[in-house]
Amino acid sequence: LRRGYKMVQQVEICRAHWTDVYKEAKFFQRHRHYLEFDFMASSEAIFAAWSHWGRQKIQDVLRLFEQMSSNMVTLRPWPEWVAFKDSEWSHCSAVFVGLHLERGPSDASSEGPRRSFDLREPIVKFLEAISQWPEADKHANKFELLIKHVRLSELQTWLENKQRGLTAGAGSGAGTALQGLSSGSAGNSWHVSEEDPRPVQNCSV
Repeated sequence: LRRGYKMVQQVEICRAHWTDVYKEAKFFQRHRHYLEFDFMASSEAIFAAWSHWGRQKIQDVLRLFEQMSSNMVTLRPWPEWVAFKDSEWSHCSAVFVGLHLERGPSDASSEGPRRSFDLREPIVKFLEAISQWPEADKHANKFELLIKHVRLSELQTWLENKQRGLTAGAGSGAGTALQGLSSGSAGNSWHVSEEDPRPVQNCSV
């Protein structure tokens, strides 16, 4: 909607045509950095319940970033869930959110160290909220959520793998695990992990 509004404004001042308003947004080519939320489950019924809960809570990500990181990064979510193949889970869909990282005046030049943005706090807050799923105990070890930081080149490989019918992690398009959330084997225990030793919560520009 925001993009459409801006395009209509451009039409009104004769800087664009009405056909531009209806062009498909090039979301998967527009950003250098993305967040990828992989929702996975072992059966169609469990996935339906897990993803329904996820759809409710994914909106919290936008609010959390607005509250905590709006001066550093702006989120651009893609409205559709993208189904993909995984080597371990039979039912999987991904949610992609484009990251527009704000640059300060000193970042206009390529000289000097690159800025780093710590995205950990809103991600952890989101995990705390989504881990309250009421059906978690009943479906222990049968669902998972993996959050990744994905660069544009990795996303392109991911999409190519999907189009070719390959698993999403094939080749170099897997991205970098940022946080993981899975049901534990002992009752209602949960495991939150940083699977990569590098602090990928820090996105650099």
